[in-house]
Amino acid sequence: MEDVQHVIEAAVHAALGPMSINGVDVVFGHDQDDEEAYYVAIEVPHSTPRLGGERLLSAMTGVNDALIAAGERRFAYVKFRYLGEEAADEGESARSSES
Repeated sequence: MEDVQHVIEAAVHAALGPMSINGVDVVFGHDQDDEEAYYVAIEVPHSTPRLGGERLLSAMTGVNDALIAAGERRFAYVKFRYLGEEAADEGESARSSES
């Protein structure tokens, strides 16, 4: 999973350029079709203006293209998480239900 984390982080930084990012949280889980997937939360400062769909689409495409190039076949669901907001997402739910 560590290699996947690095691939995803590099793709996020390449897609978003100099934008301020606090971190990239990657969680392995299962999607609504019970397929294995990655849930990626790009953590940005709370003071960052809300980012539009183009930035999210760019990050999602970049992450998934990078994963495919690395031989990974799992889809990555990507979202922006503004620090200070609730951290719950599908991947964390999937991870806690597997325990």
